[in-house]
Amino acid sequence: AALIGLPLPIVATQLLWINLITDGAPAIALGYDPYDPTLMERKPRPVDQPILNKPFVITMLYRGFILTAIVLFLFYLYDKVPPFMVENIAEIPQHHFELTIEFEKMTEEEMAAARAAFALYLENPSLVSAEQMEVLNYVHEAYTQWHARSVLFLVMMFTEMANAFNCRSEYNSIFKIGFFTNKVMLWAVGISTVLTVILYLPGNPLGRLFYVIDLDLEWLWVIPS
Repeated sequence: AALIGLPLPIVATQLLWINLITDGAPAIALGYDPYDPTLMERKPRPVDQPILNKPFVITMLYRGFILTAIVLFLFYLYDKVPPFMVENIAEIPQHHFELTIEFEKMTEEEMAAARAAFALYLENPSLVSAEQMEVLNYVHEAYTQWHARSVLFLVMMFTEMANAFNCRSEYNSIFKIGFFTNKVMLWAVGISTVLTVILYLPGNPLGRLFYVIDLDLEWLWVIPS
């Protein structure tokens, strides 16, 4: 992200959630996968062949590249490109405004000043002073980034869970090995999905802990992911 001039696309607590909740349970579930149905049809691996052979490394790299490109593109859309980003300060929902000033670690005095400026702007933008406008522009930019991070975080979690099914076999698709042959994986992904939905519920303290802004139509990005 830094190389292409974007702000930090994900924060440490969100990365922790992905490692423990999104990736942790499905990774354990992979250990319960039944043997590959084509296992006995393949020749034995050479004894000197490393575990991370060339085809496997290439697969990991291109999957990682595709995932990175997708989430950074979405982050760019919601951080820089109208109408994905909120252009007008007045379009920021009140509870999203509150989340933003909380995420920015403002002092009580700064929060009060930001709230007053926002209320005045909604009432009559021409009455807002230059100093108040500077505060609002800061909050607007911060909101745009937190909103973009929330979209990226959501898509990244569901993409990771979908990728867990791809990792079940190095040689065959999920349709050949069977979608329901590993019920532990289904439970793991199901639980991770439920926890993700809970994370994005409006007013959820868990969402505040992980710096998440609740989303609306942005959930549609889950379908292609």
